[in-house]
Amino acid sequence: MNTKKTILVIAVIFLLFAVSFSGTVLVGQLSENKQIFKVNIPSKSDDDEKTEVTKKTSENKKEKSTKDTSASEKATQKGTAKEKASQTATSGNTDQNNAENNVPQNNSSQEDNSQVNDNHKEPEVPPESTTNADSGSSSSAVSSVPDSRQNDALSMILSDTGHSFDELQKNKCSQLIIVESNYNTAQLSMFEKDKNGIWNNIEELETSGYVGAAGVSDKSFEGSWQTPKGLFPVGEAFYIHNKPTTGLESFEITQDIYWVDDPNSAYYNQKVDLKNGVNMDWNSAEHMIDIQNYEYGFVINFNMSPIEKGKGSAIFFHISSSPTAGCVGTSQEMVLEYLKVLDKDKNPYILTF
Repeated sequence: MNTKKTILVIAVIFLLFAVSFSGTVLVGQLSENKQIFKVNIPSKSDDDEKTEVTKKTSENKKEKSTKDTSASEKATQKGTAKEKASQTATSGNTDQNNAENNVPQNNSSQEDNSQVNDNHKEPEVPPESTTNADSGSSSSAVSSVPDSRQNDALSMILSDTGHSFDELQKNKCSQLIIVESNYNTAQLSMFEKDKNGIWNNIEELETSGYVGAAGVSDKSFEGSWQTPKGLFPVGEAFYIHNKPTTGLESFEITQDIYWVDDPNSAYYNQKVDLKNGVNMDWNSAEHMIDIQNYEYGFVINFNMSPIEKGKGSAIFFHISSSPTAGCVGTSQEMVLEYLKVLDKDKNPYILTF
């Protein structure tokens, strides 16, 4: 009896052990399967992640595009507002000018101006007014050419003598003779302004010459034997026998022509023609036909407007082979060359220094 009971107890214990062992294995398998399940099932697939990134990128682009569009619209509105303000200001200035000048507004003109503003077109710049060298027009090129573009030698001469291209422009001068003295001798040259407003050297007119026996001075006076210093207009050409080719007005020297150098005369520093029945009130005058060097030349308009008594008279550019009594001289060949180029319509000047 005890043996059976013992066997039964052992059998029960074995059964319990088997059940316990099976449960442990089952629980372990379930736990392992659970772990495997967790590892093998991703939270998001790669495709899903790419899809989400693409979606976010698309949304960002859409948002940026919306912002850019908004900014563009604001810029356009700002530009429109600025444009309207400009139109209003322009209209206001036009109204004010019209009111001041009592000029009625032209509706078609306003429409044209409005159209120009709407299209943001820059106003057309009128072409420069130029000298027509071929036709001899007296109009001069607008002095808008920078000095830096002008002839270096002429720029230096004008600067050193206290003159400028603007001064030449104001005088409507398109031809300029330069007389650079070295006591009583000189170097002569000539510059001419082209249709573009650029001053160019006329090289064939570069030559040597003479000035007053006592040099050049801005304090010259009657009988000083000095050539006046400064910038002076070129006057009439003159000749004794044969009329030269020239663009200047000219007169022929005859037996009746005098140039008065008596400061006490009513005709001081003037050309007189006895044929005109003038009163010969002078004690001194140049009988021009007696002076061989006056075969060809032109008048330098010094002390002409107004005439100042005793300041100096009969200042000419003429033929000379030696220092003068106050004129500018050079060879007959070169005097004729200068006369050939000079043109009254180009308002020629001569600069002595």
